[in-house]
Amino acid sequence: MFFKTGSHCYIVQAELQASVYDLSENNMLTISSADALMLLELNRGVPVEQVDNINYILLSQLIDKGMGSYYPHNAYIEKVRFGLPPSIRDFAKNRVRISNLYLNINNECNLQCSFCNTDDRVNRMTGCKRYSGLSQDNLMGENDYHEVLQQSYKLGCRSLHIIGGEPLLQWELLSIILAEARQLGYSNIFIYTNLWDVGQVHWEELSCASLVINASSHNQNLTNRMIKNSPDFSIFYENMNKLKKQEFPSILM
Repeated sequence: MFFKTGSHCYIVQAELQASVYDLSENNMLTISSADALMLLELNRGVPVEQVDNINYILLSQLIDKGMGSYYPHNAYIEKVRFGLPPSIRDFAKNRVRISNLYLNINNECNLQCSFCNTDDRVNRMTGCKRYSGLSQDNLMGENDYHEVLQQSYKLGCRSLHIIGGEPLLQWELLSIILAEARQLGYSNIFIYTNLWDVGQVHWEELSCASLVINASSHNQNLTNRMIKNSPDFSIFYENMNKLKKQEFPSILM
């Protein structure tokens, strides 16, 4: 016969006495140092019959309180941990850092690129991706973005990448995220865009960011072949000229 304390119970020894802490119920049972040594032996897998000076009364108390059980065979009890131990918490505080934060803020796009679909297995470097599982029910809200930005900044993140879909189509949310990121102190902010639709954009609010432009084509003929809804390439060309005149920071992909 074997006896083990519960997965949520920890034995803490002091100089003159000891305690059994039940983390699930916030209870504590004071025991003698000898009883603590007995319980440690039992937890190591020593059969009850082989432990000297076994305290059956204490074992019955632990069973009644839900803090221990008898087992017909030697059982391995995985201890539950509530929170991180100080050693790991201090290590994480000093060592864990996030270099880049990518926020996908929408699933909407104004283009119908031939290479684009809703296959979640496809990953691209263009900064745009439409996910089949994305819906209004599982979108993040403003408070969620605030929390992610804040916690990532605390972990050392200073580079924010805003992707979609087409982020510029979600201007109201985008402007809120930009203002929050600017206030927190993000030093590198990148917005991935196809630059075909800038009607909602307030350029002065984009002054803290750089545009990473995905150029799907370089003329109307190629545009018609690559993009199913065949947008007017001159619009893209005009928007590029606007950026150039305003000396707006941008990266052309």
